[in-house]
Amino acid sequence: MPDLEGDEVYVTVAQMVPYVNYVVTAYKALEAIYNFGRESKVEKALRELDERLTRLEQFVTDLDERLSELEAKVAQGENRARVRTMREHQLSFSELGRDLTNRPQDAAVVAANALDRLRAMYRDDDLWLWSDAIKKPDDAPSSWRPAPTRFKGLPLPIFAYGAMIWVFSAQEAIRASGDRATYRKGADEVLTWVATRAEYVEYQTPPQSLAERFRHAVRVEIIISTRYVTPTGRCDYSFVAVNDIERTRKGLRGVSMHVGRPTTSTFCTADPRIAEGDEAILEDEFPQLMTLRMLEDAVTRIKTRGTLVDPFIGQFPNWTAHRLTLYGIRPNGDLHRFQLETTTALTDPPKVTPIGGVVGTGWHNFTEVHGTYDKIMYAFSGDRAVNWYRHDDVGRGPAGWSGPRRIRAPYEFPLLGEGQWHVNAGGGSFMLVRTFHDPRDFRIKRSLELIRHRDASNGTGSLGKSSMIVSQWRYYPKFFGGGEGVLYGIDESGDLFWHRHTSWPNPGTALEGPHKIGNGWNVFERVFALNSGFIAGIYPNGEMALYHFTQWRWGPRGAQPVWRGPIRVPGTQWRGFQTLIPMVGDAPVGGVN
Repeated sequence: MPDLEGDEVYVTVAQMVPYVNYVVTAYKALEAIYNFGRESKVEKALRELDERLTRLEQFVTDLDERLSELEAKVAQGENRARVRTMREHQLSFSELGRDLTNRPQDAAVVAANALDRLRAMYRDDDLWLWSDAIKKPDDAPSSWRPAPTRFKGLPLPIFAYGAMIWVFSAQEAIRASGDRATYRKGADEVLTWVATRAEYVEYQTPPQSLAERFRHAVRVEIIISTRYVTPTGRCDYSFVAVNDIERTRKGLRGVSMHVGRPTTSTFCTADPRIAEGDEAILEDEFPQLMTLRMLEDAVTRIKTRGTLVDPFIGQFPNWTAHRLTLYGIRPNGDLHRFQLETTTALTDPPKVTPIGGVVGTGWHNFTEVHGTYDKIMYAFSGDRAVNWYRHDDVGRGPAGWSGPRRIRAPYEFPLLGEGQWHVNAGGGSFMLVRTFHDPRDFRIKRSLELIRHRDASNGTGSLGKSSMIVSQWRYYPKFFGGGEGVLYGIDESGDLFWHRHTSWPNPGTALEGPHKIGNGWNVFERVFALNSGFIAGIYPNGEMALYHFTQWRWGPRGAQPVWRGPIRVPGTQWRGFQTLIPMVGDAPVGGVN
């Protein structure tokens, strides 16, 4: 934000006009229209859409009147021309909505005209850039100029209603003609306007789509409150929400973090990642982004199914419903729990529900954390000690755990140059990848071994000794387990391979695979498997894509791999987690006590 001089005062357009109220109202109305469409109540949805488009005229009128008031008080940019353009688009969409209602047989024409109008709105960059008014100082020099235009997004309510006109007209045209290819192409174009690109990384990639520009306009700044690390090794920070559209700053919360043992006059520094979770939540609750995500979901339905209507649930569906559990550790060590409700069909975005608030603290101190059986955690420390935990009561927050119970002691004399990491095989069993230098040829070698904890449900006993599966194991930059002895590996070219330890959970050397089941998986920053063949990938922008591999248990066995998805998992909060911990394995090895 530029600094003001003298008695200059910003009067931002987004504050002077009740713009946010219009966006919130538009979002709620669009949500109702969208839900009518999903329930096959198309006529009711169209009537509601027509009524709301008419009400947008009041939005444009209010904007015009407020600008008139501003003109008498402050220096003004060329906002009047933008109001006239908005009115033109609003009237055009209203006419298209009436055409669709009165002559549904012309749906293909309406869809084409709506797409042309949306394209014109999106490409009219000046329509989205508005001048914030500044009160001109009495002694301003002749060179004084008002503030430059900035992205405000004021046309979004009109654009959103226009997008819904396209969605409903495309649906009707597909129903009448069966031509889905034309509208898949149109859907792809609309998605480039309303969705966030997979490769978009905030503050690193220039924003292009509307979603990216709105995300760029809201952020969380970190204020370092303590200059030096305290004697107890802590630094204090304040998080401030910044909204460039409204030119506002609002304190969110204070954070105190343990940063390590201080030395003499150690300065406090701020890792930008500590605010990523707060920023993702801020974005997820931003009405403009909520509106665009709903449009993305609606347009995706037209692209993938040709209709908004929810799939019919017959008596014998060819899919199964699942509740998947996922934990996440934030950079400050706070542990959160989520439930994802979905089906193996992956036709609609999963329902994501946070379970409790902060359900644990200090979890960032572990080098590895693995979960199984919905509530069992294994935490590995840098000294190779392993602790067992069980999440008994979510409602009690960090106090709702049994444990820790030490099931493996620290290594007193670890081998020099040896590396270890573990892959969750489910039910209290792990695949150990051991790396070491072979003194005979000085090459790095890798072995794959099985480790098992026999009492996963209660945490008694100890983690057993490892048994060799293969002494020569291939290198995968990303390697993860899918439960029941299933293993996945992504090589350096992005190809995805399937393996299965056939004697799991018992020792043995029989290993199926590798079978190639996919490619292009290197676009993801993180990849992990949940239960029952579900695999999730996290893009660099923090969005999650969910897939289902239908042959996960036995592999493709010579046939073509069969996949469902991907479907976007709502929210971008996933980038705010240092570690994501899927629950792998439906039950502990040996049953449930």
